[in-house]
Amino acid sequence: MERGGINALALKIIAVISMLVDHVAASGLLRRFYPNGLLGLDPNTSYEAARAIGRLAFPIFCFLMVEGIKHTGNWKRYVLRVAVFALISEIPFDMALNGKLFNWGYQNVLWTLLLGMVPLLYLKLYEGRDKTAGYIALVIVGAMAAETFLLSDYGASGVVQIGIMGFMLPEKAEEHPVKNTVICAIAIAACCLVQMNYLEIPAAIALIPIFFYNGKKGPGGRFFQYFVYTFYPVHLLILGLLVMGVSHA
Repeated sequence: MERGGINALALKIIAVISMLVDHVAASGLLRRFYPNGLLGLDPNTSYEAARAIGRLAFPIFCFLMVEGIKHTGNWKRYVLRVAVFALISEIPFDMALNGKLFNWGYQNVLWTLLLGMVPLLYLKLYEGRDKTAGYIALVIVGAMAAETFLLSDYGASGVVQIGIMGFMLPEKAEEHPVKNTVICAIAIAACCLVQMNYLEIPAAIALIPIFFYNGKKGPGGRFFQYFVYTFYPVHLLILGLLVMGVSHA
């Protein structure tokens, strides 16, 4: 019997909505347009609730990236796609989150995902050769060190989260929902510990949709694949224009 559940497209939609809510709050626009709070909540609680919702996005994107790297037939194209969108997204990210065109001290999360690919690619390319916990740890530490210079969103903790998922998730993740959930919980906990930030705890809610992942891509093919990538810089650009427009009003 074919297993029901949540396909990859549905997971992406959950992550995208979560990310949008988070960025509306992080950009300051939530406080600006709803100074008295939202849905009966005071301003601080509204902000914290929006940021909590936003915590779901990163572990879902990490999980999907691990799945993507495992099953892609062209990993070079996958890496190039993420790198191109990381470059495209940088100025919109700085506009939305910092209110200016350039901020070299804080880069967008796609750079973190790109560095997180390093241990994933090691696992993919050296399957059966030197695939030991010690080597994997060294690769992850190397990617973390590079992240400390790049200073992108989630930082070294993001690389740790991706590395743990990549090393521990089973080949056919859809057949092991409980194992997936436990491994992703460990990865999220490690991310929280590296950051020493209790605000990351709501990310655990992402374990619910991950548990129901069925391994299917979902409808839409490449159109929705590129829609998700394009949504990242486009929504940041819109938020950035609003932020900079409000600041100069």
